[in-house]
Amino acid sequence: MGIKGVYTYRSVNFNNKGFRDYAILTFMLSVLKWNELNGEVIVFGDDFYEDFLNDYCLYKLPLSFINKFGESKSDPVFWAGVKIETIEFLDAPFCLLDHDLIVWQDIRRIISATEIRSLHYEHLPNPVYPDKSWFIDTYIPDIDWNSLPINTSFLSINNQIYKKKYTNLALTFIERYRGKPHHTIPMVFAEQRIAGSIFRHIKDLVLLNEKTIEKQNIITHLWGYKRALEKSPELELNFCKKIANYIFNTYYLKVPIIEKYL
Repeated sequence: MGIKGVYTYRSVNFNNKGFRDYAILTFMLSVLKWNELNGEVIVFGDDFYEDFLNDYCLYKLPLSFINKFGESKSDPVFWAGVKIETIEFLDAPFCLLDHDLIVWQDIRRIISATEIRSLHYEHLPNPVYPDKSWFIDTYIPDIDWNSLPINTSFLSINNQIYKKKYTNLALTFIERYRGKPHHTIPMVFAEQRIAGSIFRHIKDLVLLNEKTIEKQNIITHLWGYKRALEKSPELELNFCKKIANYIFNTYYLKVPIIEKYL
């Protein structure tokens, strides 16, 4: 039985930058691989994202698009809050995936074996995850400050009760936050720190650990590599050619952005 792969995007929160070719091709491969190996794909987005899918002929991908957010309003502090909103109204089981993450294997048994799976733990201490004193001027929920934050670029949820505990606390924090307008700290607190606390008792909570993260062949997450691609036109061109040719030769998909690099 397949597991829903869910992607979500609110364009205004990213300053309407649009997408570079490497990002579009990575997203395409992510969708194709998930659909091939693990289940159906649903994308939640806004008006801008719907136009983007049409402009690039991405409706040919095996996905269902739902315009959940319409004409979005910008939120420079909680720019990824849309992910938590999406989790709130979805029924488990499902797996939330970032656009720059590709799953190369059938992992349905792995993620079905426990209530929650995230990609990996984040380290403490870390200036991105300050202690409680940083939030002195605003509402802060009661969490376990010793629990490690979890990386939610990959987050599978099989338990509706855990899901509700997480989204209720995270969305309450977002709604009541009146603190510093920092671009990172409040968002990762809502998304990753609260999740790490709520899910801390779950066995096998993370898919990858320090010993396996560099040697595994289950997942590719571009993350920091995007900076290297954007700094080097040659590196970006070769990357796009490699992904485009892989998609064409494996899935026989031919749309303008694929043809550009064949």
